[in-house]
Amino acid sequence: MEMKTIELKAKLKGKSFSSLSKEFSELGFSSISVKKNALALVKDTGKDLEGKPHKDYEILLEKNKVIFKYSVMTPSEELRRRLEVLPVFLSVLTIINSSYIIDLLPVYEEMDKAIKDMTSLVSREGIDYTAEISSLKIKNDSLKRKYDELVSSSEENARILLECERRRDDLNRRVDSLEGMSDELLKEKLFKWIKIHNGTVSIDDFSSANKISPSRTEEGLNLLIREGYIKRKIK
Repeated sequence: MEMKTIELKAKLKGKSFSSLSKEFSELGFSSISVKKNALALVKDTGKDLEGKPHKDYEILLEKNKVIFKYSVMTPSEELRRRLEVLPVFLSVLTIINSSYIIDLLPVYEEMDKAIKDMTSLVSREGIDYTAEISSLKIKNDSLKRKYDELVSSSEENARILLECERRRDDLNRRVDSLEGMSDELLKEKLFKWIKIHNGTVSIDDFSSANKISPSRTEEGLNLLIREGYIKRKIK
């Protein structure tokens, strides 16, 4: 698993981290910790095969910068993850807008990179996805417009957008369809295999039967555990 980082120059306008933390207390973060020089907001999603918490994303609010880190389990899901987490980051920026002076250029650069990567991926496949790309570009253009609106929008709108991260499954499936055996198909095959084999799975047997690498099978198991479909049995 790799952690990707977006870092923004910012200046805290006199507000304490303790008072700032109260604005996030009811937004579903796994942990909120106030440190001497930073406020850390963490979202965990389940545990991996070793029983360790899986960090979905972490936001560090410091006096002179804002750092957003998000996990990418496999290279194939990097583009999808960027599309998932950008709305979350935009929502957090909206909530802290009155407390910080922020340099927004890196956020626009991330959005532009997502669009270019998606276009490049389709081009490499050599398949006519014109309608699909058009739809995705519209969604990303809409994301840019929403950011401009969010800068001056209410806190309530930001809270609603944080909930919207759960509703991006449709876009995720479309991106997965460009990547060979998608994460969704891998999870479905693994789940059926485990049901047929009385709740157990041999990584080598499953990998051989489906002509994939053992590491790819482990990625699929971690996804199922992280999303709550199965639990790791401790012997």
